Amino acid sequence: MSFKHKTLNLGFIATIMSIALLAACAGPAGEAGAAGAAGAQGPAGSAGAQGQQGAPGAAGAAGATGADGATGADGAKGDTGPQTGASVIVIASGLEQGEIPPVLTAGTSQPKVQVYGSGFPAGEFLIIEMINERGGIALKNKGGDDAVAANGTFATKMEREKKNADATPAGLYSVCATASPSLVSACAPIIIVEAAE
Repeated sequence: MSFKHKTLNLGFIATIMSIALLAACAGPAGEAGAAGAAGAQGPAGSAGAQGQQGAPGAAGAAGATGADGATGADGAKGDTGPQTGASVIVIASGLEQGEIPPVLTAGTSQPKVQVYGSGFPAGEFLIIEMINERGGIALKNKGGDDAVAANGTFATKMEREKKNADATPAGLYSVCATASPSLVSACAPIIIVEAAE
């Protein structure tokens, strides 16, 4: 063995012995050191996926009542309705004044009466008839108005048609005037009595 090899072996042995000696002489473990300072905040993470839509919220309270709107324009004027308050007066023909109701004697041309009316629609045609419980008897205009005057009045003379051979039966009758086409009507009573023997 050469001198060089001996030197290396001795150095190796000396190193091993030094390590073993250091290990034998090592003291107990020291206390843990203080915690280090917090590290810097890392970069923000990427945005997460959108969450599901939440349930609808409860309905809010009703709002206050709004102010009233402006009054609308007036509508077009309607048609004139049927007039009320029409009236007639009947007196015996040939008299300026007479008893009401008039009392007439039964005869083939009776009644002969004057009929005065007011409150009827102006310009309308007049229909005048005599009515009792058995029905109506047509009367003929013997002079006077066939239609209502501008002030709603009329005056006319009426009598039964001559072609009626039978005398008008005694009884209580209504003489009725009706304006056409409105059909405004009014009536007044007359009394027919049997002729004295």
